[in-house]
Amino acid sequence: MDSLVTIPNAKRMARWLLACLAGVVSATDATVEHPLAAIQPRAYVAYQAGGLITVDGHLDEPSWQRAEWTRDFISIEGQGTPPRLRTRVKLVWDDQFLYLAADIEEPHVWATLKERDATIYHDNDFEVFVDADGDTHGYWELEVNALGTVWDQFLLRPPRDGDGRGPTRTADGGRRLGYPQRRQGPG
Repeated sequence: MDSLVTIPNAKRMARWLLACLAGVVSATDATVEHPLAAIQPRAYVAYQAGGLITVDGHLDEPSWQRAEWTRDFISIEGQGTPPRLRTRVKLVWDDQFLYLAADIEEPHVWATLKERDATIYHDNDFEVFVDADGDTHGYWELEVNALGTVWDQFLLRPPRDGDGRGPTRTADGGRRLGYPQRRQGPG
């Protein structure tokens, strides 16, 4: 299944995503090791689109042809645990948007939720996390399911900090309580 997500303010978001993918992680206290310090994320360079990108699920524009696929995602279960199915992405950007194409192996694609900002992680979905400084606090979460239902929110802190019911903000400024469980991401 190919999914395509566009994000407004592409230059700013591209810097955030590249910082996240490049693994800009720093400990705030030199005497206490940051829990993400041992993780060494892979780097990916997203190039500027050389022409118009049509958001249609097809990757036939020259910009998409020039963009390379990331290496396959790794399992969130831990280093060395290969995921059952392949997931990889490619990115390009222009002055307005950051474009993300996902190549996801899934033999049983399904979805039931159609309402925007429903908790779609219960369906098959694809999730993107954008964390400008890599500290896992103050980050964007963008999700889309197989029906094209979107969930976008800004989290002030991750689920592991506190009781898991802390406030979050949806992209349109609404408030939501609770945090979803995570399955996999780029490594």
